Amino acid sequence: MAQQTMAAIQVHGYGGADRLTLDQTPRPEPGDGEALVRGRAAGVNPIDWKLRDGGMKDFMPMRFPYVPGVELAGVVERIGSGVTTVQPGQEVFGRAAHGSYAEYALAPARDLAPKPATVGFDEAAAIPLGATTAWQGLFDHGHLARGQRALILGGAGGVVAFAVQRARWTGAEVIATASARNADYVRALGARTVIDYATTRVEDVARDVDLESRRLAHEGALAAGGHATRAVARQALALAYQDVYVVAGVVAVAAVVLPLLLRPARPAAAGVAPAVAPTGLAAPPAVAASPAG
Repeated sequence: MAQQTMAAIQVHGYGGADRLTLDQTPRPEPGDGEALVRGRAAGVNPIDWKLRDGGMKDFMPMRFPYVPGVELAGVVERIGSGVTTVQPGQEVFGRAAHGSYAEYALAPARDLAPKPATVGFDEAAAIPLGATTAWQGLFDHGHLARGQRALILGGAGGVVAFAVQRARWTGAEVIATASARNADYVRALGARTVIDYATTRVEDVARDVDLESRRLAHEGALAAGGHATRAVARQALALAYQDVYVVAGVVAVAAVVLPLLLRPARPAAAGVAPAVAPTGLAAPPAVAASPAG
C-alpha cells in the first residue's frame, strides 16, 4: 500500500520567506503517546522566522527540509498507543512536535487540550505558546500567589496579555505598563493599575510588589519579545537597580520561556498556596488581538 501524502510548507535552507515552499510530503503516523491532528489553523510566531533566517543556528541548528510552526488547532485523526486523553474526531489545540504548517501534524497527547466550543480554530491556534510562556513565568518561576502584587511590563503584548489575565485569575493585584491607546484594553484584561510608560516613570508608581527579576534582559531583548519601547526597557532596568520587584512580561523570542530569573521576593500570605496548573494546556479567555505596548 502506497504511503499517504499531505501538503506541507517546508523550509529548504536558511534565508527569507522565499525559502518556504508548498510541498507534498509523507503523512506521519502517531507513535506511542502521540496524536495525529488534521490541522485547521496554525499559529505564526517570531520563533518561526528566527529559525528560518538562521538567526538562532548557533544554538538551534535546523536540518533541512523541515516544517515550521509550533502552535496548531484541529481535529484528532488518529492516536498512538497509550493515548487516553484525546480521541479521534475530537477538536483540540496545542503544540506540534515537528511543525504545524501542514495538513496533518503530530503532537504529544500531553500537549493537546480540548478546544472550547466558544473558540474558533484560528483563535485557539494563537493560544498555546503565549499562554504557556506566561504561565511558566508567573507560576513555575515566579511562584505568584493570591494576595500578591505583580508588575507586568508591556501589558498589551501577545504573551503578557495572557500574563495579566492569569495573574488576575489567581487573585493577585496586577500593575501593568501600556501605551495610552491600550490602557482600557489592559484594564479589561484585569490590571488594576495601568501606567503609561511614555509619560510616567514606572518606579514612581510601582511599590511593594512581590516578584523580583534578578537579571533583566537587555533593551533589545525586551523590545524584540513584547514589542516594548526602549523607554519601557530603560524603566525596567531602573526598577531592577532600585531593587523594586518586577515581572518582566516580555521575552526575546517566543519559544524561549522567559529567560529571566524570577523568584518570590517574600513568602505568600499564610495559608495561601500558589496556583497549580490544571491538566493539559490552561487556556485563558480568548481576547481579540491588540497592538503591543
